[in-house]
Amino acid sequence: MKAIIIEDEKSSMVTLTNLLSDYCKGISIVGNAYSVSEGVNLMVSI
Repeated sequence: MKAIIIEDEKSSMVTLTNLLSDYCKGISIVGNAYSVSEGVNLMVSI
């Protein structure tokens, strides 16, 4: 499964990325965004 993390706080984004990497081996993080509009643009481009 592929995932894009959308989070406006850098520390929360890092924490979530680390938790997913450590405990959810079936999830591949394909991108990070700091806002919904940035996330939508990222989803369209992938």
